[in-house]
Amino acid sequence: MKNMFINLSDPAIFEIFGGAEYWEKVSYPYGEKILEEGGEGRDFYYILSGIVEVTKTLSDNRETQKHLATLTAGDFFGEGSLLSEKGRGATIICLAPTEVLKLNPEKFQKLVRAEPEAASGILLGIVKVLNARLQAMNTRLIALYDVTRIMTMFKGNLSQMIPAIFIELSRAIDHFSIAMFGADGLPIHTSIELNPDVLAKFEMHVPDYFNRFKMPDAPESFLDQDGTVYCASHKPDGSLAAILACEVCDDFKDEETRLLVTIAEQIGNVLP
Repeated sequence: MKNMFINLSDPAIFEIFGGAEYWEKVSYPYGEKILEEGGEGRDFYYILSGIVEVTKTLSDNRETQKHLATLTAGDFFGEGSLLSEKGRGATIICLAPTEVLKLNPEKFQKLVRAEPEAASGILLGIVKVLNARLQAMNTRLIALYDVTRIMTMFKGNLSQMIPAIFIELSRAIDHFSIAMFGADGLPIHTSIELNPDVLAKFEMHVPDYFNRFKMPDAPESFLDQDGTVYCASHKPDGSLAAILACEVCDDFKDEETRLLVTIAEQIGNVLP
């Protein structure tokens, strides 16, 4: 999706869209909070380098911070406040030293008057990315609906249910190999296209991740250095029933991880 926006890291393109007269280059250290949910700032940010985490406060007694996304070079944030007077909708924290280009609303309005084509290009880029995000969200919602339908259709018949769910996942997530492992570490089911070498890699690491998921305050998923996501699948009583292992491509997104986590937990609810 970031390829749909303007490549402001290219000096020539940067000049076309306002250059240093309008954009301010700012560096932030690891751990710095760039934006805070509810804050009044209205600046728009384009990431030149680094990594930031997007979180939002849940409506619970502990005000838990829910991870929404991880953004890297080429991504942007702050577009909502640039285009309206609403406060910040999320908190942005640096997960590494990060350099951004910042455009404040006053400079943006000046750009609109002085160079309307450049300002229109920025807005069009934002709209294209937001539209792609909306389409991806719709795809994930449809997948969740269809998985629920499949679970109802094949209730009690795991040999038909899980393969049907994996087929549905293949429509929602591109370029992946997937397998589900029981508490004994053996595969319950694998996707049709799963390479035997990939399955062997899963089998080697699954026992370790079973132990990790049993630790107090364990996360819902782990992403290892080989590009595999491991998701916990719990029974209704909270006990760990299985693990969903998924080999992913480089542009795999946080939203797709959350889809896998949700489906893994749905499957856990019906495992014996």
